[in-house]
Amino acid sequence: SGYATGRLFDMPNGDEVSAVIGIETRTEDIHDVPDPESQADNLWGLTSSGITTGDDTVREVFTEIEIPLLARLPWAEELVVNGSGRWTDYDSYGDDTTYRVALDYQVRPQIRFRATSGTSFRAPDLFEQYLANQTGFTSGFADPCINYGDEYDPDDVVYQNCEAQGLPLDHGDSGVPSIRSIIGGNPGLLAETSEAWTAGIVLQPEPQDQLGLSLAFTWFEIELENTVQDPSVGYVLGTCYTSAGLSNPFCSRIGPRGPEGFLTDVDASLLNVGRRFTRGFDTDFVWERSFPTFEMRVEGTIAILKEQTTHLFDDEWNSVENWGFPKWTGVLDTIVDYRDWRFFWRMNFIGHSSADPVYDPGTTTIDRMFWTENHWEHTASVRWSNADWIVLGTIRNLFNKQPPPVADGVPRDETSRIFNSLPGVGYDLFGRTFVLQVAREF
Repeated sequence: SGYATGRLFDMPNGDEVSAVIGIETRTEDIHDVPDPESQADNLWGLTSSGITTGDDTVREVFTEIEIPLLARLPWAEELVVNGSGRWTDYDSYGDDTTYRVALDYQVRPQIRFRATSGTSFRAPDLFEQYLANQTGFTSGFADPCINYGDEYDPDDVVYQNCEAQGLPLDHGDSGVPSIRSIIGGNPGLLAETSEAWTAGIVLQPEPQDQLGLSLAFTWFEIELENTVQDPSVGYVLGTCYTSAGLSNPFCSRIGPRGPEGFLTDVDASLLNVGRRFTRGFDTDFVWERSFPTFEMRVEGTIAILKEQTTHLFDDEWNSVENWGFPKWTGVLDTIVDYRDWRFFWRMNFIGHSSADPVYDPGTTTIDRMFWTENHWEHTASVRWSNADWIVLGTIRNLFNKQPPPVADGVPRDETSRIFNSLPGVGYDLFGRTFVLQVAREF
């Protein structure tokens, strides 16, 4: 790799225009060899996997320029435009060009406007393209047709699909074998691309102001195309069997049923999931004040998710307030410094979410937990330090708040679970935890 940077010329206001240009080349390879018996599928009751091997060379050319358009004017303390571009070429995939443009307008010391627009490009990596097939096992109860006569009404599409396959209403009532899952790479994957836009305002008082409060408001929109994902077996089955006449393209990933009507295998290999569009609003704030004997700082973030739309095949749905996508989230930190001591308190907030309710057949009785309530968690710490020592004691999840439970078996739900809790949302899954750290500088 290499780059050159420097001043191009000066603007009429006296500020310089600077730029950088560079190139980079890198080579990547992967070669993973499992145990020979695993390759030969000779391990009874265990998974199997093949040899994963591949390589790639990436070449890039990039540039960036910053132009101070205005400066030191009564109505413009500073107006700066920053632009960057990158050309990327993969031997394994092809090439694409990305860019980013940012505008920063400081009207007065107390008020600033900012906006960005940009794109991104990520070709499938070696693992995603060349992963050799790996097998695993999924509970047979992931089959939507297990005991479907008790689970669904006759006019439900799942009931009709199972009945059309000639399965008895009490299918699997006396026992269910596991379903073999197959996960592998996909050399036909498309590159992930995105476009993003942000716009915001920053309000910050001058040091002599007594309020001590700074605020930042940001609106964002992100459009992501061809996201690479590995769908879960449950999601493949649920999406297929909730489509009329098993018409969803995911149905082609489901193997034939065995002689007793049980599913044999499901292909959960990597694929592009279509398009996702996200938009929302962030608010950041900081309040700080010095008192005669101590200093205090309060800072926090409030995030509002307005839209999380997924387009997959012919389907489209908005996941806001569904499991895994709460509309409201936030964090609030309070910090107090007193001599050699620092006291810290954090509050995390995760808003409510839900899925479609599931009813007992022929009734309005809900038989599964299908919502999560507003959730608060607290973390507290005390730190003492001097020139040589630092002692920090922390209690995470101070009140031992358990994550809200959720149930399996809710249709059209693409959310994973860990012990009936939602991972990746921000819930603490370990309970109250005590941590003591001691450090000494030499």
